Amino acid sequence: MSDFLRKYPFHPWLVALYPVTALLAHNVTQVQASAALRPAVLSFALATVLFVILWLFTRSAGRAALYTSLLLVLFFSYGNVSRFLGDLSGYALFGRHRFLVPPCLGLLALGIWGARRIPDPSPATQTINLIALVLLALPFLSLLNYYRAQAADTHRVRAAGLSDPLEYSGPGTPPDVYFIVLDTYTRGDALLRDMDFDNSEFLTSLEDMGFYVAKCSRPNYDYTHPSLTSTLNMDYLPALRKELVSQGLADSRALWTLLLNSKTRRLFHEMGYRTVAFQTTFSWTEDKDADVYLAPRKDSERIPYLLPFEAMLLQGTAAVILTDSNAGFSTRAAQVVNFPYNYHAQTELYILDTLPKLAKMPGPKFVFVHILIPHVPYVFEPDGSVRANPDYFSAPGMHGVTWQFERDGYVDSVQFINGRILPILKTLIEESVTPPIIVMEGDHGWGGKNRTQNLSTYYLRGRNTQDLYPGISPVNSFRVIFDRYFGADYDLLPDESYTGFRLEGEDGKLVSETAPECLR
Repeated sequence: MSDFLRKYPFHPWLVALYPVTALLAHNVTQVQASAALRPAVLSFALATVLFVILWLFTRSAGRAALYTSLLLVLFFSYGNVSRFLGDLSGYALFGRHRFLVPPCLGLLALGIWGARRIPDPSPATQTINLIALVLLALPFLSLLNYYRAQAADTHRVRAAGLSDPLEYSGPGTPPDVYFIVLDTYTRGDALLRDMDFDNSEFLTSLEDMGFYVAKCSRPNYDYTHPSLTSTLNMDYLPALRKELVSQGLADSRALWTLLLNSKTRRLFHEMGYRTVAFQTTFSWTEDKDADVYLAPRKDSERIPYLLPFEAMLLQGTAAVILTDSNAGFSTRAAQVVNFPYNYHAQTELYILDTLPKLAKMPGPKFVFVHILIPHVPYVFEPDGSVRANPDYFSAPGMHGVTWQFERDGYVDSVQFINGRILPILKTLIEESVTPPIIVMEGDHGWGGKNRTQNLSTYYLRGRNTQDLYPGISPVNSFRVIFDRYFGADYDLLPDESYTGFRLEGEDGKLVSETAPECLR
């Protein structure tokens, strides 16, 4: 092994793959592994091209490899160092390229000078090969362990039998069921109070269409994954935790497993429903094992830009020297790297374009649709055009840089989705062979007090609203549906809302609402 490490300088390719692998491991809960494929291939190719060019000059594989690894380290770390220095000092001047490029060039020259003075590069090759192997192994093993455990969790959940199999008991043929999540869509009264936006026209249009609008709805949790997990499993986290522990699952990864393999999904599957899901750019709501999984084509016509993962990777490299400059030749590159939300925008538009077409897809089917609007980043104008003004999404968490940008960005997004979703719902209702069931909700509100005040609406095959009430919360949504249409006998749970959660113990802090109009 020692002779192999000394003889073969393979470290440049490990150095090239490390930034991609480490970034994927850091974002494994948010990013699909496939997002790292293209940058990994390109990084590997970059290392190969640099090595071949330098070998032609040096005629020494060992020295060419040393120079290549040095260049790759400087290239892949430059952007991160620039950002770190700017953040550390609190003043962007210290991270500016005019001050950072000269020291980097000096380090490069020093490294080349030192490598040239080494009479035999074999010992250095052995050491750097070993270091590169260890560094790459750390994120790789972390990823391997995560995906292995995730697969095991999914198998356990799916293997667990359901004690209450159901069958359709309503009139006519089984209806299609749509669960549409408008991420971060807050309640009408909260929009008026906190953002001075009157949403009554939209809510009235829903009611005219036959929807029941729960005027006092609250999400059961104020974050997406516990909220949706609770909704789709029809219970609160402490009760779900008992199921997790019984199956050997008790961490946040298992929470996401229960979201994608929920009790609701399994009940519909056992009744012969086809499951339909969309690509969402959030891996924990992308049900790739659905019977029908819909995703936009990744070609130059439909999606001519980088994935967010790729843009994030490039922002950590020396490529930011070009994208931050005003040179004409780099304008396109700057737009691609500095505005990494084209992929997000086009994914949402694809969902909105495709969703109404499902009405004609043979059923019965259970459709899960997670739409990241009006969720950050606020890239949509009310008319649907995509904005690239960074003031709307450059603050931490992709929020607006000031309250006015935040408020305007959120309200514009609400107006956009209002205008798109109403005709979609109308199409689903009018073109379905049998009247569908539609649950459309915000998984939580925007922020502050209204984060626990969400949009919650129901279309139960017309104006059948006798089982609904103003304060119904999402944990009871499918309990009502399964009771009314599928012969279940679920008791309704107390409608409670929690800020924060801990899977290992308590739900979080209980938020109460005592307004008389919100009482059942």
